[in-house]
Amino acid sequence: MRIIIAVFFMFLLAACHTRTAEEAYKEGKYLESINLLADSIEDKGTAKLGQKVVQRLQNIVNNVMQHYETTLSNANNQDYAKRIECYQNLLAMKLRLSDRFYSQEISFFDNKYDFTKLQESIAKEYYDYGNSITGTDSKSYRIKADLYKKGFEQYNYKNIESLYNNANKKYMQLAAKDYYDQGKMLAQQGNYKAAADAFNNASEVYGSATLISTSFIRSLL
Repeated sequence: MRIIIAVFFMFLLAACHTRTAEEAYKEGKYLESINLLADSIEDKGTAKLGQKVVQRLQNIVNNVMQHYETTLSNANNQDYAKRIECYQNLLAMKLRLSDRFYSQEISFFDNKYDFTKLQESIAKEYYDYGNSITGTDSKSYRIKADLYKKGFEQYNYKNIESLYNNANKKYMQLAAKDYYDQGKMLAQQGNYKAAADAFNNASEVYGSATLISTSFIRSLL
């Protein structure tokens, strides 16, 4: 009985424990640490924004900011994924911490980063990432198109929109041809159902393939 009561109180204590920003930070969950601290401050309101809380806020924000800045500084210029992640996390911090009653207490961060500039930095990394990939087949053009699209969704950097349109068009053309060639081969083998599926896939990628598939199958029946 005593063991059961002890286990119960252990679970009760665990349930009552509130995860802190410092705990999340030590685990390397930097954005979570920002969110936990911001939630805590906002729950308590302006009346509880004393010097101790302000100091804690400044320490966490400064440490997280420096972490991302150091990562960016040390990252290879071609490590686009890591650089994009850092800029996206800085943007997430900016969104979470700006226009709050405590924002002036972290002006060293809030004034340093601008929404549009961060979005432009993200778009630039996607732009360079897309340009670094040589288009050779439908897969590579799809990757390029996806990268340009993600960048364009953040900011219309240079000619990223036209690069997306061109890469996406090339992807559709090559993917439709791949499916069409597959359909031709399957139809010649007498596997008309699989051939029809391949032609339908081509049609979904590039609409004109529908007419081709229908006429081609009919010619073989």
